[in-house]
Amino acid sequence: MPYKFRASKKNKQAIIPIQEIKGRFDLLKERFANRPLLTAGVITILAVVLISIPAYRIFTRQSEDRAWALEIEASRLFHEKQAAVSEADKKDATKGQTSMERLIKASMLYDDILNRYPASMAAVIAQFEGGNVYFELEKYDLAEKRYLAFLKKETAQKDLLPLVHLRLAYLYQKQKKDALALDHFRIAYEWEGGFNKDQAGYERGALLERIGKKDEAIETYKKVSEAFKDSPWGTEAKTRLAMLKASTAT
Repeated sequence: MPYKFRASKKNKQAIIPIQEIKGRFDLLKERFANRPLLTAGVITILAVVLISIPAYRIFTRQSEDRAWALEIEASRLFHEKQAAVSEADKKDATKGQTSMERLIKASMLYDDILNRYPASMAAVIAQFEGGNVYFELEKYDLAEKRYLAFLKKETAQKDLLPLVHLRLAYLYQKQKKDALALDHFRIAYEWEGGFNKDQAGYERGALLERIGKKDEAIETYKKVSEAFKDSPWGTEAKTRLAMLKASTAT
């Protein structure tokens, strides 16, 4: 039997007659009419709110545009290959910069985005790419700071998170912090749906091999070579696996 919801008597008694509503509205109008300063204040507040909303949207849009303009320039300095500079182009300070100068300028631009526009979408890229630039500059402490901040703040960036773990692994490997490097290679390798899983797996196997953990290296190479047969990293893992097995057999 279908259940029917019926209003209780209590609910029926709570209904306010239309005449009473109209009376309350007239009373409210009368109070505002008798208090012009109050009325003016309310109108002013409403006007400020109505003006502020589109103004805030315009400001946010402009800030986002400025942040992306900085990111585009930083990315150009970081990623574009430096072409041969002609005598005419040497007058252009940007074209005449050395690779080191370009990296330093890019790092400054990424830092500028993070400092001035921390809430922008460009700041997400700046956090990651800023770490990459500092890595190239061999400023490993600053690179680590950027990567760790990304892992803490940008938990929604599922595509980039495994790449940050991979970059951290390379960073710790450079610093001879093998345990930390192995841990981040493992995270990047095991990340569900992550990019560069084959690369992370191979690099973990290579590091295990270098530090003398041959059994673990063999196991890792085996998994990578089987899971990524069509990948260059999988092919390299298969080659290293065969060589490692041969060396342990003798």
